[in-house]
Amino acid sequence: MQFVNSRVWRVCLVIVACSVSVEMSVQADDAGPKYTLQYRFLETKVAHYTVENQSKVELHQGEAEQVVEHSETTDKHYRVGVDLDGDAVLEMSIDRVQMSASVDGGDPVKFDSLNGDNPPVQFEGVANQVGQPHVRVKVAPTGEVLSLQWLLQADTNSITAKNAGGLDILVRLPEEPVAIGDKWKEQYETDISVGQGLNKAVTMQRTYELKSVEGDIATIRLDTAVITPLHDPEQEAQLIQKTPSGTIKFDIKRGIMLSRETSVDRKVVGFSGPNSFVRNVTSRKELFVEGSAAGAVRQAQGTNGSTR
Repeated sequence: MQFVNSRVWRVCLVIVACSVSVEMSVQADDAGPKYTLQYRFLETKVAHYTVENQSKVELHQGEAEQVVEHSETTDKHYRVGVDLDGDAVLEMSIDRVQMSASVDGGDPVKFDSLNGDNPPVQFEGVANQVGQPHVRVKVAPTGEVLSLQWLLQADTNSITAKNAGGLDILVRLPEEPVAIGDKWKEQYETDISVGQGLNKAVTMQRTYELKSVEGDIATIRLDTAVITPLHDPEQEAQLIQKTPSGTIKFDIKRGIMLSRETSVDRKVVGFSGPNSFVRNVTSRKELFVEGSAAGAVRQAQGTNGSTR
């Protein structure tokens, strides 16, 4: 069944994200204590994470329907350096990736980078990044991307304040101390296709809220929304997976992110005519792995080929 294949890959996107850490200082006032949230990468040096992503896309057009399921488990890390100006520079690497995709419940197409096999064409983009640094990012203490260099491409992409947020490399932190219940926002642009090789810039907004601080653990709520008015369901469908909500947890004492869990469950009606709809259900879980444990896990996986 081919009637929706071109739209499937617009809404089935691979999300790659990286980690943050938090420093706490308390400033007492009538509204309660305020906390300074900022990155402290130099205390970490190297941080390992495992990311599990599950997505299901249902497409209906008249009497026809198609279901695409995708799963991905990624072991990754970032290594921290400092440039001449004293800014933190992060080198991002993927250590291992396991991917699976199926259509209408058929036999899944699978790939595990540990096996050394050539990846299926639909997985080549991620598979080609495994085993070596693929991007170098200079960041400000708030997580603002100051510069970015793609290490596996011949040219360097132009990153500006308008589009850097769309890369989802770091969680953007507030510039001022915040109390429990305070919110801060981040706006950025992302492109969607409007047909005939043309793109349109759409403004997105992430809203963060400090929900609680218990012991050494800070909990932050994340919500994402489309700010630019859209009146075309096909354009809305392209953004259906880019509006996650969820929870971020930090170990304040060590200044390291322990987890980031997000999900999406959205439906767009009329993306391909009046009798059509697309629904996307996605969950993503990113977990911190202790440095020594990360090596042990990869060694065990290399021995018996097991997955988490």
